[in-house]
Amino acid sequence: MDRKSRNIHRPVCKLIAGLLAVATLALLLCSCGKKEDKEDNSVIGEWRLDIQNSDLSYDDLVTLFSSSSGNDSDATLLFEVLGVDGMKEITSSLFGAISFVFREDNTVAYRLDPQRVRDGMLKMVDSLFDAQAKMDLETAAKVNGMTAAQLQAQLDSAGKTWPEFCELGKVSTRQTLSSSMTDEAIAKSFGENMTYKNGVYESESSEYLLEDSQLSFIDKDKQKSGAWTISRKGDTITIVKAISKKEDSAAFAAFCEGMRLTKVGS
Repeated sequence: MDRKSRNIHRPVCKLIAGLLAVATLALLLCSCGKKEDKEDNSVIGEWRLDIQNSDLSYDDLVTLFSSSSGNDSDATLLFEVLGVDGMKEITSSLFGAISFVFREDNTVAYRLDPQRVRDGMLKMVDSLFDAQAKMDLETAAKVNGMTAAQLQAQLDSAGKTWPEFCELGKVSTRQTLSSSMTDEAIAKSFGENMTYKNGVYESESSEYLLEDSQLSFIDKDKQKSGAWTISRKGDTITIVKAISKKEDSAAFAAFCEGMRLTKVGS
């Protein structure tokens, strides 16, 4: 694909890059800290983010997608094609690569499975390009910031229909991601201080504190950097309320409300 052709699919590429960046905000609530001895609690274990089964509305997901794509209003047309189930499926495929490990010594770390990240990113590519391929020419042109006549001219020049052009974009993007997403590159995108072991990367440990239903994350200065009000039922934790002291993760903290975490191995 030439540069002009790649620009047609700019909103899709922005969403793919943006959602990866937003996923890292899930981890900013956990800042490194020193551990202290505290009593045992009911969150001990490994818990994976589970957007697919979370109580997130269409508006919640649009907020996440819009922020990740730079608040591009035309991208909402793409969200409408995906629908809430499609949006959940896309985000779940990426966020499912992240899990939190709460230990008995009241420290928490997050784990990152690079293969899940790769699989999730490629699944997003397929879903986003397939959704665009279903659009009529006028809608597709609007999503990509051009007129229908301009888009038709580019398609005529390439000798392709719009669905065929989307398929080319999907193949090209998949190839680019597959070659660039090494384990090391993926881990680096989520943080510098990651240790590789048994196929996954694990972050440095931070301190946490559970008081009744409030799960707080403690930073190096012994201050609460963020907190979740949680509800646990069996092997599922639901984040009822999320608060962040960090400005750059406040928006994601709000998005967390209604999200579920499922115990790994359950």
